[in-house]
Amino acid sequence: MAEILFLVFHRIGGCVVPFLLREALYASILFGVVATVSRLIRFRSPRFRTGLWMLVFIRLILPTDWSHPFSGRSLISRLIPPLKTESFGGSIPAGPETRVPAVYGTEDVPVPETATADSVLFFFWISGLIIFSALYSKQISRYRRILSRAVPLETEEALSCLETWRAHFGIRRPVRLMTGHGDVSPFTLGVIRPVILIPESVMQSVRRSELECVIAHELAHVKRRDALWITLQNFLQIGYFFHPLVWMAGSRLGLARECA
Repeated sequence: MAEILFLVFHRIGGCVVPFLLREALYASILFGVVATVSRLIRFRSPRFRTGLWMLVFIRLILPTDWSHPFSGRSLISRLIPPLKTESFGGSIPAGPETRVPAVYGTEDVPVPETATADSVLFFFWISGLIIFSALYSKQISRYRRILSRAVPLETEEALSCLETWRAHFGIRRPVRLMTGHGDVSPFTLGVIRPVILIPESVMQSVRRSELECVIAHELAHVKRRDALWITLQNFLQIGYFFHPLVWMAGSRLGLARECA
């Protein structure tokens, strides 16, 4: 069984790990460009800054070979011919190898040490994926529990604000307004049938004008379907949990989204 697992990790890791590392490298380069531009327009359109930071996450899922035709490496390779191994008097010796144990009577297969390293990194990535997925699921479950105990918010002021701003944003989907206990900020869940929850503590502490701002803010999220984009962003952050710049980009994207 151990031999089979090693072989599976070797084959899958040899594909997944190089892809993740290349994507992380390209995203790091793009992060520097986006951070510079975002700093220059710091006090201008938050929507434009939101789009800029989304580019970093879009880069994480694009095929790596899309970067090759116009990359700096391809330009250098066209200007400078690649070195030939014959000029050094022979071929370059291969690196150290290990051997995969035989499985079901097959012969041992020599595997480069880089492939063994990929297997270890792939195991680390899978472990991190499980841990961060569990933490994300726990967070979503907490919000859903709060929502399951909530009751409809049917005050005249709140419903009036809801309908006014739904018409302003041109939202045709039904939007439910709920309130309940919970030490959370107002939030929205759902894309097709969105639900806005305003905690009772907020309802008791804000004036009508402030309540209108809260409802309008959440309806702006509904209008842009931010619940969907936030979910996709979280999945990418989980997939690239090992990359600190992805978390930094996520934080700045979240701030720009809230400002928008």
